[in-house]
Amino acid sequence: MRIESMTATFGKLRTETLTLEPGLNLLQMPNETGKSTWCAFILAMLYGVDTSERISKDNFPAKKHYAPWSGSAMEGRIELLHEGRRITIERSSTSRAPLGVFRAFDTESGQPIEELTARNCGQVLLGVPRQVFERSAFLRQDAAAISMDETLEQRLNALVTTGDETVSYQQAERQLRERLNRCRHNRTGLIPQTQTQLDSVNDRLARLDHLHEALAEARRDEQRIRASLSTRRMQLSALQARQIEARKAELREVGADAQQRMDRAKALEAECAGLPPVEAMERWEQALHNLEAEQNTLALDLASLPPAEAQPAVPAPLLGMDDAEILRQTKVDGARMRLLQAQKKPLPLWLIPALLLAGLAVFFFIRKSSVPGILSGILAALTAVVGAAAWLHGRRAWNVAQLELRQLCGSYGVDSIDELEALSDRCRERYVRWRTQDAERNDDLNAMRAKKARLDADSLKLVTAIRSALDEDLPRADIPAQLRSRIEKQLEYERMRRSAEQAVRHFQSLKNSVGEMPIPGAQAVVVPEGKTIPALRAEIQADEHALAETRSVIDRCEGQCSTLGDRLELQAKQQELIQRLEALEEEYKALSMALTAIGKANEQLQNRFSPQLTALAGDYLSRLTDGAYDTLVLERDLGARVYTADNPASREAAYFSSGTRDQLYLAVRLAVSKMLSPGTPLILDDALVRFDDSRLRSALRVLQEEAKSRQVLLFTCQGRENDALEQL
Repeated sequence: MRIESMTATFGKLRTETLTLEPGLNLLQMPNETGKSTWCAFILAMLYGVDTSERISKDNFPAKKHYAPWSGSAMEGRIELLHEGRRITIERSSTSRAPLGVFRAFDTESGQPIEELTARNCGQVLLGVPRQVFERSAFLRQDAAAISMDETLEQRLNALVTTGDETVSYQQAERQLRERLNRCRHNRTGLIPQTQTQLDSVNDRLARLDHLHEALAEARRDEQRIRASLSTRRMQLSALQARQIEARKAELREVGADAQQRMDRAKALEAECAGLPPVEAMERWEQALHNLEAEQNTLALDLASLPPAEAQPAVPAPLLGMDDAEILRQTKVDGARMRLLQAQKKPLPLWLIPALLLAGLAVFFFIRKSSVPGILSGILAALTAVVGAAAWLHGRRAWNVAQLELRQLCGSYGVDSIDELEALSDRCRERYVRWRTQDAERNDDLNAMRAKKARLDADSLKLVTAIRSALDEDLPRADIPAQLRSRIEKQLEYERMRRSAEQAVRHFQSLKNSVGEMPIPGAQAVVVPEGKTIPALRAEIQADEHALAETRSVIDRCEGQCSTLGDRLELQAKQQELIQRLEALEEEYKALSMALTAIGKANEQLQNRFSPQLTALAGDYLSRLTDGAYDTLVLERDLGARVYTADNPASREAAYFSSGTRDQLYLAVRLAVSKMLSPGTPLILDDALVRFDDSRLRSALRVLQEEAKSRQVLLFTCQGRENDALEQL
């Protein structure tokens, strides 16, 4: 098969087309341009997309990985040449199945190719299943190592056998081991399961025997308890019969007492007829009590009210004056006292000029100057007379002022103006305080008188209402006692009525209980001394409880016996399981022998195809490594061991560099592909990146040789492959 062109909407590819040539196609593309995407697209178009894959830590399925970045549906087309016929393959997607819609038709005529389907397209065109193609002719970057699986093993076996690809040692070995595990694998194998079932049956038989013993014991207990319960019930009936006789006598007494109470209640009812309700009389009684209490309190308040105080004593000049008049009068008298105090006592100043003039007259008489002396004497005499007269008049006025001042001070009882002012303040303060207290007392007295008038009116109104309700002109003092008497009578009637009703109910209840207790014919039953009805009932209840528990044990044992099954069936099952266990043990031995035999047969089969595959892989390895390694040994799982020229001992691939390992894996893949599908296109995705320049040229020569018989697609992100090809 040869691919001519591809058009893809796949991953980052958006309706892009890749045209291919026969032979070797060197497809140099930079990173992130879709090399790996084109490789995955080829697989998806030929073999489809597995929609059952789920995202996990180690797996990112193709349906998610290569979903178109543009948001379009995944689709594509491949035009190819197969057995001389041009064929076009198309795949498109549905909402649930990426690339699930398949169409194959003849490119030139457009006629559908019925033998190609979505399921078998890759198998028919490439000649190998997907697992074989991916492990041989399809090399991904960093995934060149090849591993064995059932499909690849079947194809390799088919090369050396009859061509039946259904033969696989791994499949046969797995089936045999599965069968062995099925026979004996921890708890899930048939042998452990059968042994477990046998143990279960044995246990059920043992439990069944134990349950039958417990059931027989429980049934014996049931019979014993039933006999005891019957005896105690008969004893209870006998005691109840005796009790009924005593209750009948009690019934008669209770009936007589109930009748007496009813008669008394009817008499009290007649006496209370026409009386106001108890609630109304109690309200009146309470109202009278409250009014009386308020009146008593008011009387005490009136009695405790202090007498009116007399107006406070004041000096005579202030009698009958209020505080304003007192202030005004004291100010006037104070001003008069200041005026009187301001008058000075007169001094005899006239003596000085009179003495001077008298001295002058004496001087003149001594000097014998008579006229001046006489004039001086006359002047001295006149001065003395006038001065004495003025002084006497002033002294008389001052004495009058001092007398008036003393009289004013005496009328007030003070000695100075300051004392008069202090006296004025005290008098006015006492007057104001007296007037305030007198006003408060008058207010209290008026309020008490108003309250007394209101209480008297309320009392008169209440007494009038009570007299009207009782229809009797009762004295005011007798009303509380009469109300209490009528209230007590009604309360007595109510108590007697309830007592009579209770006695009637008790009588009826006792009568009903006596009527419901038939006298059984067990009076002759012997009852042990000291037995009482409560004690017998408790014993009966205990017996009933024990009987219920015993019955529960019986039911449980019978239910468990029913659940465990029939003894004969269990014994038959026991024999069947023993036989099955023996058969499984025999089968296990036979399977072990078969597994050993098939292992030996597989070794022989490996020896038949392994030399051919080993020789071909060794030839490829020698050409890829320029003869550095020409011998290798393939193991059963296609793991390789390589011989070096300077060391006779072989080494595993892990001992070599990553580039050498890639060359080794490429050699094995080329050998497997050559043997299984020589015409299948060889696809390499950056598979040569770790080859040095020399071995890169050797690898390109090998690929050129392969390209003569098949199409080779070499995807690379480097330019050195192209440079190496130009040098070849």
